[in-house]
Amino acid sequence: MQQPDDSEILAVQTGKLSHLLIGDSPRSLQKVCVLSGSFDPLHEGHVKMAEIAAARTGRELVYELCLKNVDKPPLTVEKAKQRIGQSFSPHSLALTGAPTFVEKSMIFHDAMFAVGADTIERIADPAYYDNDVAKRNQAINLIREAGCRFLVFGRAMDRWKRERDQAASNRTDHFRSLSELSLPKILSSLCEEVSRTEFDCSASSTEIRNRQISPEAE
Repeated sequence: MQQPDDSEILAVQTGKLSHLLIGDSPRSLQKVCVLSGSFDPLHEGHVKMAEIAAARTGRELVYELCLKNVDKPPLTVEKAKQRIGQSFSPHSLALTGAPTFVEKSMIFHDAMFAVGADTIERIADPAYYDNDVAKRNQAINLIREAGCRFLVFGRAMDRWKRERDQAASNRTDHFRSLSELSLPKILSSLCEEVSRTEFDCSASSTEIRNRQISPEAE
């Protein structure tokens, strides 16, 4: 995949560009299927999600790498270039500076976002909206008004709990799909489920990185 130059990445990072398309560009960014992630690294779970999402929706699949993240430090130009250099083919990659799904929906109008169960729960969590339910509902309404929806893939929540919410003792350690999540109606009405029989992948970018740093002894 052809690398953008540093100035183009910086333009996205600073907001001078809303996005940058890399690879074979789709005809339009409207009505595509978008798989967002940090892709650190891109792994089999991402690839399988992309395959299922494209087949399920009949839409062109676009990976989205955001230079900013609500839970993590922003990517440097060098780190962005490393991740862009991975094999996203045969799909396009969109580089954005849109960390929230409200901002993503402004770029990808009428999109279907392929997300994990952990992501859809974060979208529903008032903690990401200053603990204000009204702000959360307003944000979800903006996503709905942009014509966007979510294709939700189940996830082994024990892994998610270790990575994201180690203090949450009320969560059950098992694979959880959309039907098992407690979401506000305003959000659940925008969601479609991918069943466990369709997708059950334990791959985790965090575990892959950990193995690379501290490989297990033979």
